[in-house]
Amino acid sequence: MKTKQKILPLVGASLALMVPLAHAGLTLSQFVRFNPLANPQTSAHTPIPVGSGDRIQALSFDSSVAGQYAAASLTLAQPIAGQYIRFKLRAPFGNQASILVTDSSNATQEYLIERGPLPVDDLGWSAHTQALNKPFSGSVKAVTLRIYSDASKPKGTAYIRGIQLLPTAPLATDPVVSTPTVEVTTAQFMSQLGNAGGQVTTASAVNGDDVHPLPFNFTNTDYVSLDMVPQSPAPGSYLRFKMRVPPGVRVGLRVVDQSNETHQYDVDRSLAVADKQGWTTHTVRLGETTPVWGGDGNKQITGAVQKISLLVTKTTGATNSDTAYFKEIDFLDHAPSALEPLVPMPLLATGNPAVLTGGDANLIPGATVEQSAPLPNGDRTRSLVFNMGGSGTYQGMIMNLQSVAPGGKVFRFLGRIPKGMTAVVRAYDTAGPTYDTRLVAPLNTTTDGDWEGQWVQYAVNLGVQGGNIDRVAFIVSSAGKSGMVNLLPTGKASFKSFALDGDGQRLDLGPATAALTGMRPRNTDPLPTTGVASRLVLEDIQRAYDMGFKRIRFDLSWNKVEKIATTPPTFTFSDYEAGLADLFSKQMGAVAILAYNNNNYAAVVNNTDHAGISTAALREKYVRYAAATAQYIKNTFPGDVGKVVFEIWNEPNSNGFWQPVANAADYAETVKQATAAIKNVSPAFRVMSGGTYQLAGTVQNDTAFIESVRSLQGFTGLDGIGIHPYDNGYPERQASEYMGYTNFLSTNGVKTPLWSSEVGSSSAPTDTSNGADTANRRLQAQMFVRSILTSWSLGAPMHISFSLKDSSAFGGATEQNYGLFEAGGTPKPAKQAVELLFKAAKARSYEGLVTGSPSAVQAMKFSAPSKEVVYVVWANSGGATTYPVSALKSCSASLGFDGLPATNVPCAVDLLGQPLTCTDGAVNSRMVCNVSEINGPVFIRMAQ
Repeated sequence: MKTKQKILPLVGASLALMVPLAHAGLTLSQFVRFNPLANPQTSAHTPIPVGSGDRIQALSFDSSVAGQYAAASLTLAQPIAGQYIRFKLRAPFGNQASILVTDSSNATQEYLIERGPLPVDDLGWSAHTQALNKPFSGSVKAVTLRIYSDASKPKGTAYIRGIQLLPTAPLATDPVVSTPTVEVTTAQFMSQLGNAGGQVTTASAVNGDDVHPLPFNFTNTDYVSLDMVPQSPAPGSYLRFKMRVPPGVRVGLRVVDQSNETHQYDVDRSLAVADKQGWTTHTVRLGETTPVWGGDGNKQITGAVQKISLLVTKTTGATNSDTAYFKEIDFLDHAPSALEPLVPMPLLATGNPAVLTGGDANLIPGATVEQSAPLPNGDRTRSLVFNMGGSGTYQGMIMNLQSVAPGGKVFRFLGRIPKGMTAVVRAYDTAGPTYDTRLVAPLNTTTDGDWEGQWVQYAVNLGVQGGNIDRVAFIVSSAGKSGMVNLLPTGKASFKSFALDGDGQRLDLGPATAALTGMRPRNTDPLPTTGVASRLVLEDIQRAYDMGFKRIRFDLSWNKVEKIATTPPTFTFSDYEAGLADLFSKQMGAVAILAYNNNNYAAVVNNTDHAGISTAALREKYVRYAAATAQYIKNTFPGDVGKVVFEIWNEPNSNGFWQPVANAADYAETVKQATAAIKNVSPAFRVMSGGTYQLAGTVQNDTAFIESVRSLQGFTGLDGIGIHPYDNGYPERQASEYMGYTNFLSTNGVKTPLWSSEVGSSSAPTDTSNGADTANRRLQAQMFVRSILTSWSLGAPMHISFSLKDSSAFGGATEQNYGLFEAGGTPKPAKQAVELLFKAAKARSYEGLVTGSPSAVQAMKFSAPSKEVVYVVWANSGGATTYPVSALKSCSASLGFDGLPATNVPCAVDLLGQPLTCTDGAVNSRMVCNVSEINGPVFIRMAQ
């Protein structure tokens, strides 16, 4: 959670009140409160207080109990007249929300809340303004937040805060003093079925948000300053504030640390864009600076900040006399998240974007472009309307910048890109080169919304060579892995809110850094979802258990349990009994593949038992084997039925596993009958369809196969739909594809979740590669960890890594080198990396992800009471390009990443547990570590 310096004596009580909301990561900011000081230029100023009624109201709901809707009814301390209502909201995207306003005559009007295109801040809040244009009389006496039920999200929590009633449109309000937020005297839960199915809780209020005026007149002086002392010493690595200063006036900052050393900084206004009230937001990185004077002279911030001064300086061409205003002064132990929205700037030329053209044979003709009318803030939405049905692989649109932008800056924008689409932003350098950056949505922005996607904020580098950027293009592609394109080849990719970020590359981590959760709820343990493919033998079960895996996936061969054909049939499970007993004694789960055909009843094809179930007679025998297996486990291990998942075949869309040719109709009937037979033995068994290869393969496309099975009702009664989301080098793309296809199934009436029953990476990328090569093995380790991190962020019910050990049983070099161990049992680097990840997650809870700038850099956060916080940090693109990651250097050398006693353990290590080379930051107790795609993921820990 983002922490702001808490100054007032109320802090202890406020924290106690916040406990019920801690699970949501929602901490209300307590801005720094200052005591003004007089100086030779000015007398002590009088701060302008701003209302402090900003309280979070949390509405938890259970629509299975509450009915069609649940609501939080908020009674105001006194009726307030207003023509507009403004508020901040954080609520699940799947649920429609509305705001109801009750007037003094008790008449109530309802307004639906439009939420789709609005950006959120780094804690997930979106800001809304609603004109009260329906008839009402007198003043507003109550406000109600209503959340409507949704079948996919029957339970959840919605939050509302910062409610304001305004007499006129917000853009015309007083630009200096904000309208106070309303005070709520009572907060009551309501629902369609009475007061059942939820509750409303109230958190503490914001304090300290004063406006500080600084009148200036440069007739007899070159500068004036606003000198202030925090009411309590303020530690921090960054100072963030808002200001409203006349154009052209130079602004500076002085900070005095605990040693009485004074640091002076210029405040860069060149890229600042004012909001409609004239305020600009600035963040100053505290630390090494010139000039400094006094104190210990080390050019670093020593201890807490004792005093700050905000300076305005006489500037040629600027006004000589006016007033500057400052507010929301805030010390942070980390830089603001890259997800915090910037005010859009007029970066792009106003003309329509053009369709990308050229002589490239892969460019598909037929795309069109759209441009919206100007939005109220002057922004426009530019859209590429694509059709991937033609010959080729990509389409795009190109836009000119109003003026050239300096290379090396971070380019930020909102994008709405259909799920599963490959998208690229291309920057054109005036010196000639172009720079392509693949757009992978930050994992903490993944939603279960529709295929067209939500608005997501991206931050990309505009190149690091040459001089300036004068054009940008947005490209969507069907190349690589994009199975959704095969089902939905047409669509629209939209972009808006373009801005340059002057702070450049950054990811700053502290114990309180805010993390957004993505699809996995906060305070959950992802380890139980994670398993590995292996033989069911005791030594390998022990290896998997020691590493921390919670499930083992294995072939339970029909040939081995029905070795000869008899009447009645005879089934023998001696080959599996010891392994199952050991597995269950370790509280591990079994994912048993009912594999495959039986040589007594079907011909051997290509020396395998992979002949498909192609006749009704053969299907009857396969279903009989499935039922007998379920009955054996129920009888032998009656207390462990709930630990078992049956997978009906493996990769049934593959001509290699369903020979001679995959057949969706035959498979649909097989999986439907086998599922019914197993559930008839015990409904506690879980059953999944055979994982399809691969999530959007290009030859034996799984999306088309799954769609055929769905249309034939083949998923009836299943607990999960199996997928094998192999992705060549970009595991994070699984998120978009996974959620896109989940939504596609849902809209077609299938609510069964996708389960990843196999995904891995080989240490021999091609059949001519050396699987023992050091670089190849390190790459394998990276892909294993990134794939697991992606799955965890999605909240996927199952993730099975392939595989525990290398195998020479079949295939070429690639197929033989997927193991975490060599075939003889020697660990590979991937084993070390996955084991380190499991140690970091063990006995801690998933807290979400922090997105850096560029947005390709992410950190997954794990924490637990009385344990150090651990971040797993990586970049999903960029190759060898390094990104600075700043973190508190506050770990204990006598603790390991699992929290257990150890010796000389560094605070930051690479994915193999080796010390990461980091430098001391410019602020005390911080370090800066360089992270790239090829050296990550890395692990960083710090004290709470």
